[in-house]
Amino acid sequence: MSIDGVGRPPKPPTDVGATTPASQTGEVGRSFQVDRAEPASALDAKGPLAQLERGEIGVDQYLDLRVEEAIKPLVERLNPESLAFLKSSLRAELATDPVLVELVRRATGASSAVEP
Repeated sequence: MSIDGVGRPPKPPTDVGATTPASQTGEVGRSFQVDRAEPASALDAKGPLAQLERGEIGVDQYLDLRVEEAIKPLVERLNPESLAFLKSSLRAELATDPVLVELVRRATGASSAVEP
């Protein structure tokens, strides 16, 4: 014989798994809808990648634009010498790092090596 439930498995609460009928929530007859997302190419049709795909710029120009975009937040914070060093370092990394070279190749579809 147990005292106060000691030694017995606990009883589950009676309201676990209970659902509220739709008539009580006020959502009767309304269905779930999601708006269609625009394709990625339509979202950034004027960006550097789109320009590269259209042949308006080359891979080197694309990479230069990406480097400029990457350092844009630092223009006001760094002196010109530091910015020039940062640009050249980023550009060199894009040209030599095998992972970044592969990412550039996949993004641009270019099979040739990128020049620093």
